[in-house]
Amino acid sequence: MQAWWNVLAALFSFLSATLCLTLPLHVMPFTDLDYDYDELTKTLIENFNILADEVQFLSDRKTILEHKLNYAHSQVSSERFLSAAQQPSNPYDEKL
Repeated sequence: MQAWWNVLAALFSFLSATLCLTLPLHVMPFTDLDYDYDELTKTLIENFNILADEVQFLSDRKTILEHKLNYAHSQVSSERFLSAAQQPSNPYDEKL
């Protein structure tokens, strides 16, 4: 159980530090010593679902951006290939 907490804490701190996320997490005050474990469990599940949705969104966004980057890279590579094919092989062979 402690391992899951560490993973969730590391993931949330990474996401919030790199993306400055403001997730609508439900915060419960911990001023009472009489904790309602059912309510805490429900809050934990809700917050985990919010975090999982955000991770899924970011994963989808990363995939889209990777595809766009690969497409742009292939376009630049093909333009370089075409422009190199149109240039003379030896610049001294050009007609003056």
